[in-house]
Amino acid sequence: MSSIINGTRENRHGLLYLPAIIAVVLVVYGMFFVENNTRQLNLQLERAEIHERLDRIRTDFESRFISGAQLTQETLDMFDLDLSLYKIGPNGSLNSLFYTGASRELTNPVIVQIRLSDAIYKLSGTPAGGWSDGMPNLWQNRFLSLLAGLLVIFPTVGAGWLLEERRKNMLQLRANAEKLERLSNRLTLALSTSQIGVWEFDTASEELIWDDRMCEMYDVPKNKKPGYEDWVRRLHPDDLEQAKKDFSLALVERNLYQSQFRLVKLDGSIIHIRSIGSTAQDENGFVRILGVNWDITEDINKQAELEAAKNLSEARTKELEEAKVRIEHNALHDSLTGLPNRRYLDEVLAGGHADQFGAMESFSLLHIDLDRFKQINDTLGHAAGDETLVHAARVLRRNVRSTDFVARVGGDEFVILCTTRLANPLLARLATRINEEMRRPITINMRESRCGVSIGIASKEITDTNSEQLLINADIALYHAKKEGRNTFRFYTEQLHQIAVNTKCVADEILTGIEQEQFIVHYQGQFDAKTLEISGVEALARWQHPTRGLLGPSEFIEISEEL
Repeated sequence: MSSIINGTRENRHGLLYLPAIIAVVLVVYGMFFVENNTRQLNLQLERAEIHERLDRIRTDFESRFISGAQLTQETLDMFDLDLSLYKIGPNGSLNSLFYTGASRELTNPVIVQIRLSDAIYKLSGTPAGGWSDGMPNLWQNRFLSLLAGLLVIFPTVGAGWLLEERRKNMLQLRANAEKLERLSNRLTLALSTSQIGVWEFDTASEELIWDDRMCEMYDVPKNKKPGYEDWVRRLHPDDLEQAKKDFSLALVERNLYQSQFRLVKLDGSIIHIRSIGSTAQDENGFVRILGVNWDITEDINKQAELEAAKNLSEARTKELEEAKVRIEHNALHDSLTGLPNRRYLDEVLAGGHADQFGAMESFSLLHIDLDRFKQINDTLGHAAGDETLVHAARVLRRNVRSTDFVARVGGDEFVILCTTRLANPLLARLATRINEEMRRPITINMRESRCGVSIGIASKEITDTNSEQLLINADIALYHAKKEGRNTFRFYTEQLHQIAVNTKCVADEILTGIEQEQFIVHYQGQFDAKTLEISGVEALARWQHPTRGLLGPSEFIEISEEL
């Protein structure tokens, strides 16, 4: 809208010297109109005549080309023209062939094209000696007309120009005032919205100027002139020295002033203030600081809340990580002894902890079972049994290397995994140490108790591929150690494996034989040695095996008792 109003004002003021402009235009236009029309008419007639001459030259040139005759200079002079002939190249370039005037470049020439065979030529021509002006006493007439016009118009034009300049200056001043007012309104709105206080300090007069927002921050009445002591009075005691130091440093070094401090309000509340100012020196050498203060209490509180939330989140994350570690530990360890459990052992054998135990291409395994553990549970109670298990775990830990792996895999069963294969003599010494220490009496519930161990030992060679089979082999060796008297150890051999296979086969056949009634009874009489009379009958079990024939008790009684 303002642009429309300003445009209307400009149009109105422009009418002040509009008559002078019209007069100038009419005088100049009339003078040049007559002159141009006369000149254009003469030029058109002269160019038409030259074009006719060039057409004759072209016709003569084409006929001479066909007949093979040469175009002579005398022929060209007959036309009383300055001529220039160019050959037009394939790419539009011009190659000068000849010219008859003072220069091959003619001014405003008449041009005709000549086509001879495959070549194109450009023939240019002007009157000999150049174009005539066609206007006698041109400049004298032009000067007199212009002088007469200026004598009439110049005063009017000058007055109009002065008025126009004055109008422009007034418009510019008005625009600047409106712009300044808009900027002032925007600044006032910005300060009011952002709650920023503006201050100024004159070092020469020590005058301190605050706006209304500054007075509100520092609890100073708006009708009171603020002073340096009003600023110091509200500073928090813990921030007082640093705030004064920041202000003094800005005055000395004349750098950007930046400071952050707390204010203690009259009601006892505390607000956080961020102050920024810029120093400037006037023409007398005195320093002034112009700055702003704004209340950042809300930002500080939000930052504190975010920090508290961050700390809480980190604490909960730590608790979750610790809980995860505990859960993973509990999932892989026995709660009573603290030893790894069967699941952990299976993961190690499967190579799931190679970073801790290495590749384990070859290793040894000791399968340990507590002897007479059931008797301790039955006689002394389960608490005594638990204490016995804890004692056994301590014994095993004391007797292995730091790189070995000890696990509780069952009720009274333990496994020692030597992560690097040991020679049989070393394994035998380890088993002997464990046996000797476990046979020593321990006191449980004020009663002395003994508990030995049976140990089965197996080793994995590099060529073996099944680590799970190693547990089976060690279990076979443990079975034979218990069978041969307990408190001892046995190494796994292929012979023991074969015995275990045979025992399993016989046990399966016994169960099948019972189902198929392959077992029969043979009765054997009992006689009185004195009277030789029958005193009774002894029943003897026999197995009618389908392939091996009739078998006596020695072939199946021992295995049957274990079923």
